[in-house]
Amino acid sequence: MMPLGAASQAKGNQFLFSNDVWGSANDLSSIMTRSPQIGMTHRSIFQEVAFSAVGAIYPINQKWSTSATISSVGNTYLSEQSIELGTAHKIGIIQIGGGLGYHQLRAETLNTLQTITLNMAVQAALSSRFSLGLIMHNFTQNVYQEGVFGADKSSLIALGVKYSVQPFFTVISSIEKQKHQQIQYKAGFEYQWKSFLYLRGGMQLFPLDISLGTGVYKNKWGVDYAFLTDDVFGWSHQFSLSYQLTSKER
Repeated sequence: MMPLGAASQAKGNQFLFSNDVWGSANDLSSIMTRSPQIGMTHRSIFQEVAFSAVGAIYPINQKWSTSATISSVGNTYLSEQSIELGTAHKIGIIQIGGGLGYHQLRAETLNTLQTITLNMAVQAALSSRFSLGLIMHNFTQNVYQEGVFGADKSSLIALGVKYSVQPFFTVISSIEKQKHQQIQYKAGFEYQWKSFLYLRGGMQLFPLDISLGTGVYKNKWGVDYAFLTDDVFGWSHQFSLSYQLTSKER
């Protein structure tokens, strides 16, 4: 399970506090944007393995927002396609998100397998600078199919904090646990160097992986890039493009 969006990848490969169109897949509590957004992203992982997605966020009002994401990961031999729908509601300082995903696993030697997952997220702004976040993906622990010819489905729980040192400099830190994997500690930062230019960096343990990236936002368009060292695949990089359907300040 990997976060979508180059901005999230650059900040330590974290799911929490996306606060952009990719909150639709990463952190449903962060889809409370002030304007509708659409986006597309492509992550090259290893040789012919790739992760591609399109997503959209549509805020109904200041307290309700909805989202949708369609994604595909894999290659010609083994691939997974997903459709995820979500909604978020703001109650005071708390933002609560929830949704479901439909997933389909395809392989050359197996029948197509399908499953449904449930996701939830909570974010609390304790002050203008400090926020807490919690997400759970596939918290019902659904799998594609039991048995020898079945397939597992990953799940995730993450707890983290976001701290704005200055309006132009933000730090994010989280602890994540994925099914059948060790606990990982992740940390990242975002620095607004110019009004339109963002610099990002991060790390994750264990093992140690380093990520770097940048983002350019001009008018209604946003372009993000990220590079991540990977202990399994060696490296991965991601390009993301987003568009705001109505203008707003980032």
